[in-house]
Parts: sequence; C-alpha cells; structure tokens
Amino acid sequence: MSFAQHSFGKLSRWGFAAILSLCAISALSGLATVAVADDTLTIGDKAPKLDIEHWLSDRDGEFSGFTGFEADKVYIVEFWATWCGPCISSMPHIVETQDEYADKGVQVISVSKEKLETVEKFLKKNVGGDKEKTYAELTSAYCLTTDPDGSVSKDYMTAAGQGGIPTAFIVGKTGEIEWIGHPMRMDKPLEEIVEDKWDRESFAKEFSVQQKADLMMASIGKLLRADKPEEALKKIDTYLEENSETADARTIARMKGMRISAAMAAGGEESIAAYKELIESAGDEPRMINRLTGRVVSQHKAGEKFEEELLKTACEAAARSVELTEKDGKDEAIASALSTHANLLYICNKLEDAIAVQKKAVALATKESFKKFLEKLEKELSESKG
Repeated sequence: MSFAQHSFGKLSRWGFAAILSLCAISALSGLATVAVADDTLTIGDKAPKLDIEHWLSDRDGEFSGFTGFEADKVYIVEFWATWCGPCISSMPHIVETQDEYADKGVQVISVSKEKLETVEKFLKKNVGGDKEKTYAELTSAYCLTTDPDGSVSKDYMTAAGQGGIPTAFIVGKTGEIEWIGHPMRMDKPLEEIVEDKWDRESFAKEFSVQQKADLMMASIGKLLRADKPEEALKKIDTYLEENSETADARTIARMKGMRISAAMAAGGEESIAAYKELIESAGDEPRMINRLTGRVVSQHKAGEKFEEELLKTACEAAARSVELTEKDGKDEAIASALSTHANLLYICNKLEDAIAVQKKAVALATKESFKKFLEKLEKELSESKG
C-alpha cells in the first residue's frame, strides 16, 4: 500500500472525546469574552421552583410537606445519581452538613433523575465499609429525591450550564441562588450565607468567569460533534488573539489544547500541525507517545486515511518511544512499543523493516496478537517475492 492511498479529507473518527482524552484536557476557565445568555441561571437569580415527583426521605418527618422555598431559610439543592461514584462519596459529608445546620434553618434536598425503582434498589445496598447500615439509613438524615422526568435538572443544571455531578446549588434566605459548585467545597460559603456574611457580588464575578468558560467549551464541543471543526477553530483563534496577553497561563494552555482537538478534526495541514504538537507535548513520556502513535494504528485499521507527513511523524515518534521504553521499561512495555512501531512501518509500506521490529516484539512477549501480526507480515513478504 502506497502513501498516496492514505491521503484524506477529515479525521472524523478521531472525534472530540478521543482527542480530549489524549490531551488530558479538563474544563476551561477564564474565557472572559463569552457572554452569559440572558436565560442562563446564575448567581443572584431567583431559584426555580422544585417540582419533584418522588421524595424518599425527609429527615424523619422534619422536612415533610415541602411546598416551596421559605423566606429566611437556606436550601442546598444537590444533584446526584446512583451510578455516580463522587456523588455517593459525598453522601456522608452531606449528612454531616445537614446534621450541623438542621437547627439553623438549612434543608438539604438531593435530586436524581433516575427511575424510582433504580433509586430504591440502590438505597437497599449497604454503605461501603459498613455492613450494618444501608444507603437508605444513611440518607434518611436529609431529603433524598428523584425526578424521573428530569424537569428539575433541566431548570437547574441545564439552565446553569452545569454538565457534571454532584453539583450543589445553595438557595439563600431571599430565595436566590447564592453559590454553585461541588458539595465537598460548600462548607465555607454555606457558613457565611447562614451567618449573613456572604459576599455574593464577589463570588458572582468569580463564578461568571467559570460559567462563561463552561458555556464556551460546550459550544466548541457542539461544533465539533456537528462536524464543524473550522467554525470551532475560528472561535478558539478569536479568543486566543484577543486574550493571549490578559488571560492566565492555565487558561491559555487549555484553550490551545482545545485548538488541537479542532485542528485534528479539520484535517489537512491543520491536522498534521496539531498531531506534531501533540507528540511534542508528550515530551519524554514513552507511554503517552505510544498512546498517540497507537491511536493512528487503531484508526488506520478502522479505515481511517492519513496524510503522508502525519504517518511519517507517527512512525518516527514510535521509534523514539521504543528507545525511551528500553531505558527502564519492562519487557511487555518494550514489546508493546516495538509492535506499535512495526505496525506503523507496515502502514508506511516498509514491510521488511516492520518484520524485523515485530520479531523483536515477539521475542520479548508471547502475546498471541503479536505472533499473528508477524505471521501476516511474513506471509505478505513471501507472496510479494512470488
């Protein structure tokens, strides 16, 4: 197979999620040029009503008959799910918080959007590390609920641009949103809100920056999922041009990471430059290099086509990964790096070189797939010689 057969238009199968995982890019922050829409729920807004279908606990009747947010009381509306590890890990802390503030006018309301039977099944399970207590007993200290139609989640999570759980919204004494964040970080804000010492205006400014960042990332992700990487690139480049000297280094680095994702999806020269940048960012980390080069191999097997220069870059990087792994890696790791290199040599139409490298991989590890690939290579070489 010649290089010419590998020319391509777009790296569609790489996809937004795959590139993000390779770059280890987390949520963006500080995208100050993005405006929060008028209908976005944010700090200082009136808290939406809670129309929850199923209430499974109410602190032994202490919070029964909820009809709405009452003046001079504070509410923690927390979103969770039975499948969410961090949500479950936060439960003991939420219990402690409710116990501490129950007599200070604070009510915790945890909201899932799963089916009632799903939540009920979860509540029957024993708390991890405690065979004597179920999750139903643990969460009886506060209001645990589920709203299968998802309306409450839509009114809070979606409206505020929050994509991850657990997320807590603190509704203050005036019925307005005072704070939004992870429930494990709400201790100090809650204390100040209860004691009327909370600086809402200051937090609102801080949160607005993060919220704008979340909305920006969501909009870029939407463009990429809609196969519009060029539009995503324009949006990112505009930001970098306008904020390169004023935004903090962490934000710029993450934004550049997002640009790599868009460039990879755009294809052509943009994708080649982006892939080279990815390889450079891996530094002397052989495992990361092997992941990046291995991605090219797996996508090629799936039918993806790559530019000649990108394949050459991947092949050279794979060879470097072998050298780095050989310094202090175990035989299995070295064999894996060698096999990746052999695969890329094969893709680049260097059959004999690929066989020589794959033989080394087989000598170090007895993995069946390594042997089969070597047999395939040797068979092709034999057939090519007639």
